[in-house]
Amino acid sequence: MEGYSDLSLDVERRRSPLVVPAVLAGVAALGLIAAQGLYGADIGYVPHACLAGLVAILAFHDVRVGLGLTIAAIAVSPEFTILDVPNVRMEDFLFPAVLLAWVLRALYRRERPAPSDLAVPLAALVAVTLFSSLPNLMYRELPFARSFFRFGKSIEYCLMFFAALNIARTERDVRAFIRVLWAAGLAAALYATVQRLLDPDAIRLQGMPGETANILGGYIVFHVCIVLGLAVAAGAHKPAYFLIAVAMAVPFVHTMSRASYVSLFVGLAVLGILSRDRAIVLFLLVVAALVAFTQARDRFETIFGLMTGTPPPAWEARIEGWKGVLPEVAEAPLLGWGLGRAPLAIDNEYVRQVYETGFLGLAIFLAIVWRAGRAALRAARTSRAPCFRGFALGYLAGTAALLVHSLTAVSFTAIRTAEPFFIATGLLYAMLAVAPPREDARELPSALPPSLAGSGGNAGTELSGKPARAPR
Repeated sequence: MEGYSDLSLDVERRRSPLVVPAVLAGVAALGLIAAQGLYGADIGYVPHACLAGLVAILAFHDVRVGLGLTIAAIAVSPEFTILDVPNVRMEDFLFPAVLLAWVLRALYRRERPAPSDLAVPLAALVAVTLFSSLPNLMYRELPFARSFFRFGKSIEYCLMFFAALNIARTERDVRAFIRVLWAAGLAAALYATVQRLLDPDAIRLQGMPGETANILGGYIVFHVCIVLGLAVAAGAHKPAYFLIAVAMAVPFVHTMSRASYVSLFVGLAVLGILSRDRAIVLFLLVVAALVAFTQARDRFETIFGLMTGTPPPAWEARIEGWKGVLPEVAEAPLLGWGLGRAPLAIDNEYVRQVYETGFLGLAIFLAIVWRAGRAALRAARTSRAPCFRGFALGYLAGTAALLVHSLTAVSFTAIRTAEPFFIATGLLYAMLAVAPPREDARELPSALPPSLAGSGGNAGTELSGKPARAPR
């Protein structure tokens, strides 16, 4: 992975003066969403339109502010329908402005694109998606509107990766976006907590309007892993990060999502094995206590039915849904049937990938995840800044959790979970670009540095055991 050879190419290193108005705009937007989603207030479109205009102006003045607001919008935006187009969200209006501002900035400053080994596989996945969908569209095997929307979202996910990778041009930028990422996750969790307090009789927490409990659980799991990864490397700030993760765990338990429970355990296991930090075990005990002393206990115990031959009815229904598409998969194994044809019964990312883009599309998707995971493992070992090492650890654990979550959800297709993943992946590669690893580091380490492998999880030392230098 090569880094930037010249970071002085008109890159603004000073703090943006638009941070305060951007935060105020985000708080105002969250207030409008809470007033409508939690209290049913009918505010109309005028306040939303005014906020959208303000955000667009902020994005064009400083694209970094626009990307930060996009991350926040992903966390708190409800889904709504405009002109018969379903699943429309706030970031669908905000991100095009951010994208245009980024392109104009790059052209004006003649910025070189940041290096990434994901460019080719992402382009290949888009090409396979296009080739699998076009023939079926021509023969009317696909609903055009749904297929066009799905293809557009796939393009948007890739563009979010490249935007995050290229907009964060300094170490300060990367750190700021990492903070915005986990803060947005905390905001979504707190919204769900208020939702629970206002409606204590609700069986499951759904999150923002248009969301499902399973996807909300996957979203929280990914962000909890990132926060705990930062806690492992935070030193004196570890208790603060730990409490943030606990605050996210409270609404998470009330999603009643069995897949999310299992995926969190996997993410914590990966994080615990890599960091060997006792705080991970303590967090697991806190979550276990939350499950044991709430109504989530009965829901959790049904997971063990998979081992005793009495699986939950929802699992059996999913299995039957997957079996129903196997004959069609056999008819188009290489490229699949294109985006938008998969029935709702395919609540599995891997089955959906095979059905829509064939085994070729699934192989490319897994290659993308593998490369990203390898980059995260390398960054966790070799990055100089503890914050970056912690983020890489949390990203690696969160990705492992999403891979398990994808067994009963379309976690890398659903908007709420896919968009944060691709933005976090872009930040991971931006981190490697602005702060290249040491030249003596191996490409794929077999173990993490002693600084993260100690029982106390103190990430403030280098491989040699000497104190780490503070990043510039």
